[in-house]
Amino acid sequence: MEAKIEDLPTELLLSILELALSRESPPELFCIVSRRWYRSVVTCATFWRSIDITFDRYRRMDRATGLVPSIRRHMIRSHTCGLDVTIDYGSRWPWESQFCDAVLECAGLDGGGIRRWNTLKLMYTNNVPLKTFEKIRHIFQYPTPHLRELSISVSRELDMTHLFPHAPLLRVLRVLSATGTITLPHTFRLVSTLYLNNTYIFGIADLLRNVPSIRSLHLGSGVFSRRADQGETIELLQLRELHASVPYYPGVLPSLYLPCLTHLTLTCRPRRCPKPFVVADTCKSYGPILAKIENLTILRMGCSTADDLIQLLAHSPRVQTLEMQACGRWVGEDDLGQWLEEPVLVEEFYSVLEMKELCPLLSYCRLNGVDRSDLVELRRRPTS
Repeated sequence: MEAKIEDLPTELLLSILELALSRESPPELFCIVSRRWYRSVVTCATFWRSIDITFDRYRRMDRATGLVPSIRRHMIRSHTCGLDVTIDYGSRWPWESQFCDAVLECAGLDGGGIRRWNTLKLMYTNNVPLKTFEKIRHIFQYPTPHLRELSISVSRELDMTHLFPHAPLLRVLRVLSATGTITLPHTFRLVSTLYLNNTYIFGIADLLRNVPSIRSLHLGSGVFSRRADQGETIELLQLRELHASVPYYPGVLPSLYLPCLTHLTLTCRPRRCPKPFVVADTCKSYGPILAKIENLTILRMGCSTADDLIQLLAHSPRVQTLEMQACGRWVGEDDLGQWLEEPVLVEEFYSVLEMKELCPLLSYCRLNGVDRSDLVELRRRPTS
């Protein structure tokens, strides 16, 4: 006999509902199903920790009341839980009054609410009127003692020098996209993980200099300049891991001094994989780092032929630990020349690793999730 969902224990019911939580299925939606669901969801503080101040959220609300009552419910019902906040004015018609009121409600009186923020996603684009941002700018001058992760997206110059004056726990900074210069506050110098994704700015060098303590750097495919940065070398003395996407075009990073770098992870966007110059672009952009790295992970790479993979590995003579997955020939069209929804991997070239002169120092190898100790042993055999 099949059990009905109403017969499930409350803890299991809440666990299932938590998996279904999303912007399209907020906790308020579950509250109207039944009295039991209402009682269960209202008293579960973690269900109310996410607060979206976005145009999409606003247009789903009763226009007579707007977002403020909803945010107030979330603030009360989440009790003392840390809050995950998204602030995005959007690109539709103006709604300055409701937007500002909603942000101020979430910040709380004298910054009482902002002290509970754990994560913040701040979208600051050309669509936000300057006067609107100035009305809420002061809230970011309150202490954020529990803020651990900040994501920002900007399409204009953003000076954050006097914002977030007290953020002792902030360790993750995500620059989702930027087409203007971002000036970071001094408090961000303790950030340990930095994501730069599609950041078309000339100030990438200054951005890196403002976070000298990062240990993990994630670079998207649009962070490169078409010309070399002529400034001073940037020293990232604590950087251990570099996670990089293959660039859209061959470019150059600012001159980097990475004395403690131990791990490099390379990946390629699926749509980029079928392009014939992926490996060449990768070697041009990351050649100096490939030449020194000892631990290399390649999660996806488009190689038109086996020679492409040979070329990539030949740039990495000091590699000792090698992991690869989905590296080979990708196709973006079917036999009739029609574009596929997603490119397909049709051939892999891992057999090139049987060439002992490639990665001669190899001590660990894992291909598509399978340990290949045979390739390691091959390099240990004496040459006859």
